[in-house]
Amino acid sequence: LKQRQQGGRTLDYLPWYQAVRYLDNYAPGWRYEIRSVAQVGNNLVMVVRITIPAAEGEIWREASALEVIEDPKRYGDAATNCESAALRRAASKFGLALHLYDK
Repeated sequence: LKQRQQGGRTLDYLPWYQAVRYLDNYAPGWRYEIRSVAQVGNNLVMVVRITIPAAEGEIWREASALEVIEDPKRYGDAATNCESAALRRAASKFGLALHLYDK
């Protein structure tokens, strides 16, 4: 896990590349796709899907994320940050690092 400061608090989070490593290890053959990208006002909204093959067939989960397009306080660009957040949220719907949302 990594940590970052947000709103005066320290938050634990799982970086996107660690989520990918877990998926590679525990869900071989998984797939990822960006389902939609839209601009809503000054925000970028992205929906992604993770699909995992199983004996019963393919199982998928989708998640969305929203980022302010031009935010000088943020590190990185809105598209990269939005995709990272959506991927982590979709992975959490399979249970990956889900405990982090309990805080």
